[in-house]
Amino acid sequence: GGVAANGKMQSDWAENDNSRNVQIKALQRRNKELEDVCAMALQDISRLSTTVLADLEKKKQDLVSKSTALSALHVKFDKQSADMSALECKYALLEKEHVELLARETLSNASNAEMSAAAAVVSSSGAT
Repeated sequence: GGVAANGKMQSDWAENDNSRNVQIKALQRRNKELEDVCAMALQDISRLSTTVLADLEKKKQDLVSKSTALSALHVKFDKQSADMSALECKYALLEKEHVELLARETLSNASNAEMSAAAAVVSSSGAT
């Protein structure tokens, strides 16, 4: 009876070994599948990060060119502002000259009126 029992134990162990080997192979296959999935995911991440970086670089270049354009507009605006100030100064000078001319004209008219009055006085006294 002992020999039969011993044979049964050995056959159980062999079955256990086979079962373990099957499980180990299945785990190794699953491990390989996971490694492949991870490798593909890493490639996707690498591709995406490259795309994102390129996109960010392009946006940065756009911002730089817009900033440059804005600076140019700022310079143009400052120049126009300075031109405007210069024109305002010229206008103020012309206004001043205009006022002075009007004053001279008024003085001249007054002077002419005095001379006419004096001439009238002289001619009336000369008539007598």
